[in-house]
Amino acid sequence: MKRPTVIYLACPMRSGHWTTNVRNAAKVGKDLMRKGYSVINPAGSWLLDLVEETDFDDWIQCDFGLVQVCDCVLRIPGFSVGGDMEADFAVRHDIPLFTDMSDLYATMPNEMEGDENEEAEL
Repeated sequence: MKRPTVIYLACPMRSGHWTTNVRNAAKVGKDLMRKGYSVINPAGSWLLDLVEETDFDDWIQCDFGLVQVCDCVLRIPGFSVGGDMEADFAVRHDIPLFTDMSDLYATMPNEMEGDENEEAEL
């Protein structure tokens, strides 16, 4: 079995309302999963702060490690210092960066097609 394409979601977390940011990232991630991609969604990591708050520098270093193991990065729109840093990191390390899901679908192969439900808006 071929390994599915792994996509990192670079998304807003600290700007705006966190529940909106998490919901938006979850919608995009779910749409990608339905289309057969594997998704690393750092928006889910906010749960770790319920145990102990993590400072931004620790988060971003962890995120850079995750970006390095991905096949590409999808930058979800919205102001985000961390999202911009993750996108810049991807470009510097020759990891494809996308800002549009249709470009991602056209460029990055996936293992299988899932449900053809309506895709999330970026």
